[in-house]
Order: sequence, then structure tokens, then C-alpha cells
Amino acid sequence: MSNYFQHDFLSNSEINEFLRKVGAARELPENIEAIYSMGTLSHATIFEPHFADKTHEGYDLAIRMRDTFWKDSMCRAFASANDFEREKPYFHTRQVGPYIVNLRCKTDGVRTRLGSMMEFKGLGVDTEKAFRHALVDFNYDKAIAHYMITGDFKMALIVGISKRDPRKLFKWLVKRHDEFYLGGEQKLIDSLKILRDYSPEDVKLAA
Repeated sequence: MSNYFQHDFLSNSEINEFLRKVGAARELPENIEAIYSMGTLSHATIFEPHFADKTHEGYDLAIRMRDTFWKDSMCRAFASANDFEREKPYFHTRQVGPYIVNLRCKTDGVRTRLGSMMEFKGLGVDTEKAFRHALVDFNYDKAIAHYMITGDFKMALIVGISKRDPRKLFKWLVKRHDEFYLGGEQKLIDSLKILRDYSPEDVKLAA
């Protein structure tokens, strides 16, 4: 996986990092390392339990989140299917709006036969409304559009589990060109417009 991070195609995280550097995106919270650490742990307990750090202070919470994930019939069917692939990398040159750009991504899991991807989020929310608001507020819609364009996915299953009450699980099935997707795609186009002003060699206008 180290080759993925060394690749010069643009990931969603790199675009976000650039936007923060030029003052076009909100700064990360002060406790971002703790958030990342908990996110890594909760992902591991679900998808790679042999890598989960049992000494982490959030381990018990992560285990409860894992159990909630696997109790859900849709999540279980998706992640246990024989065509499910975890964190499969994609590298493609794509047209996004008026721009041609080299993109890369890796999602939590893909179902190749379905042309679908899965993305898991542990969030500090406890209602469906708050879950959906958080996805847009934290620009996960832009990330999903980036992934769907890069991997040419038809659908994306976003799964959220509450860190406040890990018994609560929320799902959002995104389809290509639905309202959620189009909102994220526009955010991505707007981001690429800013990036092109600074780095036209990375973001080219389509012929």
C-alpha cells in the first residue's frame, strides 16, 4: 500500500490539504490526531481485526461499533460477499466537469460485480438527520464523488455508526448523479478550479 501514498495522482485528502494551505477550506480541529487514531482503530476492528490495537483507549468502543456493523444485514451482506475487496486502489485519468485530472482513491471496500463501493464513518452523531448533515458539512459528499468518479462506481453505500451510542447505525445509498452525488461533484469541480489557478499542469481543461 506504500506505493499508493507515493503515487503522484491526486487523492481527495491531498486536494483538501492544498485547499487548507491556500485558505480555501476550514482548518482541521486541534484533536485531529485523536480522531484519526480512533478512525483507524474502528476500521481495523471491522475490516482487519488482526491489526486492531487492543491497548488503545477506545478499543471497547470500537468493538461495540464493530458488533453493530456486523449485526446489520445490509452491511454484513456487502462486506462478506465473495467479490468484496478491501481498500482496493484505483488510479485513473478522468474528466470532472470541464477539467481533466489524474485521480486516485481507495475506499473501505468495493463490490466489483455490483459496481459499488462502501465507505465507513464513525461520527459523533445520534440521529439520522445529524448523520446526513455531517456528511455534507464535513464534505464527505465531495469525497464520495471523487471516489465514484475515480473508480467509476454506480453506487456508494455510506455507513455511519455513532461514537456517542455505538448501537446506532445509519446508512445512505448514493447513486451516480443523484442529489447528494451532484452536490459533491460540484464541490470537487470548485476545488479543482482553485487548484488549477496554482497548478495548471495538474488540472487541465478538456479539449
